[in-house]
Amino acid sequence: MSFLTSCRWICASLLIGVAACCIAQTPASCSFSTFPDPSGTFSVTPNGINIWNNVVGSAQNTSLHFEGFLRHPSGAISTFKVSNATDTLFSKRNANGVDVGFYQDTAAKAHGFVLFGSQLSKVNFPGAAQTWLSGINSSGTIVGYHINSANGFSGFELKNGSFTQIRFPGAVDTTPQAISDTGVIVGSYDNGGFAHGFVESSGHYVTVDHPLAHGTDLRDINKSGMIVGNYTSGDFQTGFIYISGKFKDVKFPNSVHTLVDAVINNGSITGRIRFSNGNGEGYTARCN
Repeated sequence: MSFLTSCRWICASLLIGVAACCIAQTPASCSFSTFPDPSGTFSVTPNGINIWNNVVGSAQNTSLHFEGFLRHPSGAISTFKVSNATDTLFSKRNANGVDVGFYQDTAAKAHGFVLFGSQLSKVNFPGAAQTWLSGINSSGTIVGYHINSANGFSGFELKNGSFTQIRFPGAVDTTPQAISDTGVIVGSYDNGGFAHGFVESSGHYVTVDHPLAHGTDLRDINKSGMIVGNYTSGDFQTGFIYISGKFKDVKFPNSVHTLVDAVINNGSITGRIRFSNGNGEGYTARCN
């Protein structure tokens, strides 16, 4: 992203915080394709999608533990577990088929990992008790977060083997969730209260909160700047897309929750739906 483009993007984003109370809510118009939980699991939670329409996330098995799952465009689902881990979760998959995620060891400590084919690399932030990897872009730059010395969460970027801290100014916790192919990072932060969404580009931070929210979590961003996430209002969570200066809520018909957790460069999204009877399904969708 050029300096001029970055400045324009950041300046436009600043308007969100100024005019949030005045933004009219427009429902997104979406075409959904759902998929049920596979046999042998209670639920799947999609966390990422790549340009080949491969969906990754976590699947809770009947033993109440989590395995990473990969859903192919054909509908076939495979699962993955780090050896000797109690739980394994995929966060994102990039265009080259590289997965990032985290696992929990038998001491209940989280550790990041990168998976490409059968090649697994474990990733721990230097000196940190626990590490989570949450996003990866097409060039292989990774974002995640770790437990800091104050027992809060601090974010980081991992590029060419080098870690760079990501901390929203003055925040207690900072948890990056994704990085675009242009290097823009999104996630959430908090100051000991409700979560706020943030966008970071070249060291500049901007708060991005849904105008109806008392908690906002930005989950992903594509190279054109389309952001997806979820907000909390009362007892409900609702997914949204943010594009061209507008928030648009995403809701599957007759659902209790429709969460949006990832977006790819063509605008396709993925997430999970929950119904009033407690059942749920994963989905992919195109929205406008």
